Amino acid sequence: MAPLRGKRILVTGAGSGIGRATARLLAEDGALVLCADIARETADAIGGEAYLLDVTDPDSWARIFDAVETIDGLVNCAGIEAPDDTVEQCTAQDWERVMQVNLDGVFLGTQAAIKSMLDNGTPGSIVNISSVLAIVGDGETLAYGASKAAVVGLTRSAALAVAANGIRCNTVHPAYIRTPMTERWLERPDDLGEATLAA
Repeated sequence: MAPLRGKRILVTGAGSGIGRATARLLAEDGALVLCADIARETADAIGGEAYLLDVTDPDSWARIFDAVETIDGLVNCAGIEAPDDTVEQCTAQDWERVMQVNLDGVFLGTQAAIKSMLDNGTPGSIVNISSVLAIVGDGETLAYGASKAAVVGLTRSAALAVAANGIRCNTVHPAYIRTPMTERWLERPDDLGEATLAA
């Protein structure tokens, strides 16, 4: 059974981590996955298509949608963290970069996908990857947690704006999953906050 057969789904951050796993699972369910990132290896492995994408650049998003024309779904997985992400140590530059990728990238992708779906009359689904850290703080993910909390507000507003057009917008809130980005945390689980582990 392939419930997504014939569906064209764009996945950002498909080169590694949650994005790569998402792309693989979507392909297993029959979707043609449009892998956006530095994602040639992922695309080749699952029979998808690879596209270079800078999620922080509106022109890069425009080029993607000019190339793919229509999509049935978008999964915004691309994300980064700051190297020293506490209130004392996070620099203004690191804060800005995290917000550019984790929040601005989701905004630009959501906006571009909605425009494409409305222009082409192809309602679909947008899934924005947030985090458990949008709900529970741990003291060491200031910019990251703030960006992921903002993604929730963005998604709620977008969902209400386009629900009547048959476009669904949702967030997913993973806890700590072993990816290249979380290796440093999972190597020392005793240092993770009790609230985070409980969540």
